Amino acid sequence: MKKNIFLSDQAAAFFAALNINDERQINWSNSVNSNAHSLRVMIAENLPELTTVEWNTLLGAYNGCFAPTEVERPRIASDLLDDKGVEPTEKGMASLSDEYRALVVKCSEMSLSTQYAVLYVCQCFWRNRVKLASVLNYLSGKEDELSPPTAQSR
Repeated sequence: MKKNIFLSDQAAAFFAALNINDERQINWSNSVNSNAHSLRVMIAENLPELTTVEWNTLLGAYNGCFAPTEVERPRIASDLLDDKGVEPTEKGMASLSDEYRALVVKCSEMSLSTQYAVLYVCQCFWRNRVKLASVLNYLSGKEDELSPPTAQSR
């Protein structure tokens, strides 16, 4: 299927640097497709082990308000505090439930790549309106495509 896309100068330079053939030509399709595959592998390798309650808390905090491409550097723990209107102080942390505070601490200890993986889960969930399990299975590579939304998942 032929698609037309606009690439920023930065994106074009990135893809070109990774995929120039022997004739010094850029295979744009291969470059975009292989990098999309690599991103999905990196997401799968960095998905954190979270409970359904923890995922739902994160989904609530990021309900329709961002796209990972717009995020300079993830700050999930801080975003969770912002979602509750809490300052990152001892007093602010003490005002949170034990479970919420534990999630904030867990997120503050996540690597940069794990935080990006979390943001991609949230983005995929809200953009596609499918069940969380379907998103996790798709991004972890267990399924080749998202399960279609059902009346209950909308």
